Amino acid sequence: MDQVIYKRNGNNERIDKFFYNPNYVGDCNGYDDCKCQWYFQKFFDRIVRDYRPAPDSKYELTKKALKNEAKKDPMLVEKAIKSAAERISNGKVVVISIFDEPEKHTPALVWMPEFNRFVPIYQQ
Repeated sequence: MDQVIYKRNGNNERIDKFFYNPNYVGDCNGYDDCKCQWYFQKFFDRIVRDYRPAPDSKYELTKKALKNEAKKDPMLVEKAIKSAAERISNGKVVVISIFDEPEKHTPALVWMPEFNRFVPIYQQ
């Protein structure tokens, strides 16, 4: 059974004009080259993040993202965060970032099977 874990709809109308600028994505030459480099190379190169949680991380952003789950079961949220941090530290999980645009940075995300979704995980 296939399962979609991330889906984004839309277009790049707002940023399309920037692909004419060779400095927008890096070393590219012209609109087609720049756009292809972003969507078929640079985008995928930036998805997987090298991230190691600090021992004293408080995960405030993660807790905020899981506030509805915490109302139901705060211990499960704490356990899930600890488990995610351990899996990251042990190299057993990949941390990703989804970039909608080349110049827009997004939070590091980790898959939390306890909640069946990606959750922001960067340290505070």
